[in-house]
Amino acid sequence: MVYAFAKHGYRREAEMFYLGLAIGFALGIVAMSAAVYYWTHHDDLAIRRGEEH
Repeated sequence: MVYAFAKHGYRREAEMFYLGLAIGFALGIVAMSAAVYYWTHHDDLAIRRGEEH
């Protein structure tokens, strides 16, 4: 019973795990890129809006 469940349900669990991992990895890269872009261009954006530090 347990072996049959593991044999039958393992692949679906693995697919969901890797799918979630891939989505999380992609979102992590996007978030990191956005954070790096914000921190590197923060002064430029502030100056462009006419704000002074």
